[in-house]
Amino acid sequence: MSAKASPRVLISVRNTAEAAEALAGGATLLDVKEPSRGPLGAADAEVLRAVADAVGSRVLLSAACGELLEASDLPDLHGYWAAKVGLAGCGRTAWPERFTQLLATLRDRALQRRQIPERAPPPLARKPNLPVCPSLRTHAGPILVPVAYADWQIARAPAVDEVFRTALQHRWPAVMVDTWSKDGRCLFDFLSVSFLRSWSAYLRNRGVLLGLAGSLRPEHMPWVRQITPTIVAFRGAACLHRNRLASIARDR
Repeated sequence: MSAKASPRVLISVRNTAEAAEALAGGATLLDVKEPSRGPLGAADAEVLRAVADAVGSRVLLSAACGELLEASDLPDLHGYWAAKVGLAGCGRTAWPERFTQLLATLRDRALQRRQIPERAPPPLARKPNLPVCPSLRTHAGPILVPVAYADWQIARAPAVDEVFRTALQHRWPAVMVDTWSKDGRCLFDFLSVSFLRSWSAYLRNRGVLLGLAGSLRPEHMPWVRQITPTIVAFRGAACLHRNRLASIARDR
């Protein structure tokens, strides 16, 4: 994406009904998760498949896959653009090695699937105008995205700048920042606009996509525009009564 491009909006949904509601509201990026299971609560495999079947090629899909320390394997993510894993509890662990192992498993599965003839082009080939960078254009299967937590001390996770540096060192194509605590505080209660703006430019210039989440609301958009991430993600702000455990509403 151009440095001057507006961030793309991603809406997190928990089932096919919410996916339909989000699409009716104009969403072009969907993330499938189960919010009752935590900030990156993984949806059941049947839900992931049902949403992919229902949405088809209309949007790019990502999936929340829980925390890295708990993710011994990943579900079938055929048709998904990305999978996200959180780094809660990883502050004093060799988490990059564990992440790399999980990434290798994901890539092996995708390569095995590519040996089976497809009836249609892969999602990225059908959506050239959606947010991709050169490192994604030839990627086999979904990318794996590490999610740094803005409230990393509370989550016992690695610091956000450590995650950014590690992503650059390993040439991972994308990284995301979210909040682990869902207690009414938002991303900007923990990280400054200047910190995120400088890192956003640094990552973008090196071809790394940056996504921002963390109880963001429409009134935060002036700050988000200053930061210029690739993707900005919402759940609670798109739900009835701004309650992330309520249902997605198209007019939100």
